[in-house]
Amino acid sequence: MFIWLRVGDGGDYVSFDSIDEAVDYLNELQVGKVDGWTHGGSGFTTANYWGHDYISCYWGDEGAQLVSGILPQERAEFDVLKESYL
Repeated sequence: MFIWLRVGDGGDYVSFDSIDEAVDYLNELQVGKVDGWTHGGSGFTTANYWGHDYISCYWGDEGAQLVSGILPQERAEFDVLKESYL
């Protein structure tokens, strides 16, 4: 199983082997801190990505099919996202 991300409505889906790798990628993109989780934990919003332009983030298979949202106990691992400097 992989962590799948899509940053914004126009982004491409990208897979990661771990939450740590996904968080590093999101920090490189300066998406900002999580404001709230959406769609049962399969996405979240930030100051820069909200509404329909949120960040998809979920556990999925090799074909990017949703297996599970990010569990509540796993969501805290995304609290290390840095503030956006945009």
